[in-house]
Amino acid sequence: MAGTAVGETVDTQDFLRTAAPAEAEIDQMSETGMTVLSPKTGEDVEVFSFVVTVRNPGGLDYETKLLQGLPAEHVGRVGPGATVPIGINPSDPADIAIDWERYGR
Repeated sequence: MAGTAVGETVDTQDFLRTAAPAEAEIDQMSETGMTVLSPKTGEDVEVFSFVVTVRNPGGLDYETKLLQGLPAEHVGRVGPGATVPIGINPSDPADIAIDWERYGR
């Protein structure tokens, strides 16, 4: 999740404020058995491993992997083949986060 090592916490919304907006297609996703505390709700959120293809607006599409919490309201609504809004770290294109607040709008 946004360049975070397992065990660290990053507020995804802080990351997304400075990230370049884009879209990605989920190629694979799997449960990790881990949870993180949501800074927004204070509840545990299940962490998933995602492999995505970034639809790069400024160049070639590319594949990357990330670990990120999947809010409960999206469990069962998202899976391989889904297009999700993301933010890309301008200095590291492999460093992305899924923007769950924009998903499904």
